[in-house]
Amino acid sequence: MRNGGKEMYWNMKEFDIAYDKADVVLSKIAYKTDRMIPTSAVIDAVENILNVDVKFSIYDFSKIPPMANKKINFNAYGAAMAVDGNRVSILLNKNETPEMQRFSLVHELGHLMTQPKLREQGFKVSTHIDMDITSIPKEILENPKYNFLIEEQVANIFALLVLIPYEMLVEAIEKFDLIEEAAAFFGVSESAFESRLLLRDAEKVN
Repeated sequence: MRNGGKEMYWNMKEFDIAYDKADVVLSKIAYKTDRMIPTSAVIDAVENILNVDVKFSIYDFSKIPPMANKKINFNAYGAAMAVDGNRVSILLNKNETPEMQRFSLVHELGHLMTQPKLREQGFKVSTHIDMDITSIPKEILENPKYNFLIEEQVANIFALLVLIPYEMLVEAIEKFDLIEEAAAFFGVSESAFESRLLLRDAEKVN
């Protein structure tokens, strides 16, 4: 199974927290390697770890009016999250596929796990669109002006690690011949599974 040769920049120290927090979450889930990790199990684990109450719903983002004085096309976003103390509300874009909604949800939980200050900020609009953010050049990711992109990358890596744990990835590579089959097994998009393969390759290099 090949990843297409697309180069990614995963080996920055800023991403270590994604690994640490993904390990914490996975340690709370009694998952089996022969079946997909339930989204509900990930939510339960995060709720238990952070002592929060997570609710999510699906909404048509194309119906959301632009924010005051800002021209933002909400329909280009995968999810939005509001945090009020221990209450966490996540909106998923109805116009995304179920696989991307699943990824978007765990991506938002990644923000919650890796950014403690979110409880002070109270609102987060996720900027990930599919997995394209992983192809942002390293020189941009290392520019302080684009720190928010680091946060998005961290959340993406967290979601990849939680939804496709390493031992399950190894088994899937042996079991499936096609990317689409492996992606369906994990309940993610093909681009997400390809990114997990790229992440594995980066781990080997480092």
